[in-house]
Amino acid sequence: MPRRVGGAFSLVVVALVALHVSTPAVQAKGNPFVGASGKTLVVSGHPWRFVGFNDYQLTSMPNGAYFCGRPTGNDTLDSVLEDAKRSGATAIRTWFFQSFYDLDARGAPARATWNAFDRVLNRATAYGLKVVPVLMNEWQDCEPSAADKGLAFYQGGFMQAGTWGYPLSFMDYATTVARHYAKRASIAFWQIGNEVEAHPSSSCDPPTESVAAQALRGFADTMTAAITRADPNHLVSLGTIGGGQCGLSGTDYQYVNAGRVGICDYHDYGSPTQAMPDDGYNRLAQRIAQCGLLDKPIVVTESGIPADVGPTGLEVGSVTAATLQSRAAFFRAKMTAAFSSGVSGYILWEKEQDASNSSENAVDHGLYEIGPNSLDYDPTNGVSAAAATGLGASRHRASTATPASARP
Repeated sequence: MPRRVGGAFSLVVVALVALHVSTPAVQAKGNPFVGASGKTLVVSGHPWRFVGFNDYQLTSMPNGAYFCGRPTGNDTLDSVLEDAKRSGATAIRTWFFQSFYDLDARGAPARATWNAFDRVLNRATAYGLKVVPVLMNEWQDCEPSAADKGLAFYQGGFMQAGTWGYPLSFMDYATTVARHYAKRASIAFWQIGNEVEAHPSSSCDPPTESVAAQALRGFADTMTAAITRADPNHLVSLGTIGGGQCGLSGTDYQYVNAGRVGICDYHDYGSPTQAMPDDGYNRLAQRIAQCGLLDKPIVVTESGIPADVGPTGLEVGSVTAATLQSRAAFFRAKMTAAFSSGVSGYILWEKEQDASNSSENAVDHGLYEIGPNSLDYDPTNGVSAAAATGLGASRHRASTATPASARP
């Protein structure tokens, strides 16, 4: 994600539709959970492609344990989800960090009330949206620690309680959450972290790069195994940028994802004119090929373009109808290229209640927001995944309903 500078984020939007593709699936019919058949995601025995939005603020419940950005009241939550659904979204990605884990006592024993997470999952289910919960952040943003995670965390710090500002070790926290929500079909898959990378305190030279890759592979395998034991129903992705970060550069990306994780992932920023980012080493084209060799699905869980982008891909300094048209065209081209190349899901950064050209959006955070359909129409809302991919109008919408008996 774009690094937060301070204040609240505002967002933009894309009209998105789940797609039905013809790749054979092996998952049993009637299974409501997202599974994988080789490079294809499946639900209820049918291939499933998803499109959606990020909104990291959804678990920032007023009077909850914590909020990051702006608190999201119930009316705002419904407005955001309803608008995303109306635009064609089938998935929402948001933070499920330990920050928001609503403990009603800080001593022993501490009991979780789960309010912030339950609220999002319940409302998303009502709107027919699946949720991609992210369990921790590489960065300080929305976390209590004054330090980013870095190499020490992945070399074993994730198993230590009382570190990085949290009462529970990350492993204990993640498995607790996974176990609690194991029967929730409205969860698409677990994402271990946001923009994971094992950067050291100094430069990531070749010897350090190898150490970082080994640390990330061990972390990914250990955490995926632990989460899967707690929750055998949901797939797990690591949660990386995929652009050559420390421990994930070149073939190290494939090495780290070759273990237990079930889904590869990528973030696309900084190249609006490139429908398929490709530098020969560390961009989406390379990641699709590497995950193809692993026979695993790959998803783009963040893709952001500023609202003031001009026709050449450079920011022009103000948001206009023309720049919003340019952004919509760039997103359409990116989604076309991604889905045509085998990507299984595409999530835009990011959705919020503010219009794309609102003062809230213009104040900070790089103008990445996609505003609602009902205010100052943003043509990004008209970008259809079906039209973008050229795969036709047939579609399979995965049911997100969970039997009442299975709900927490």
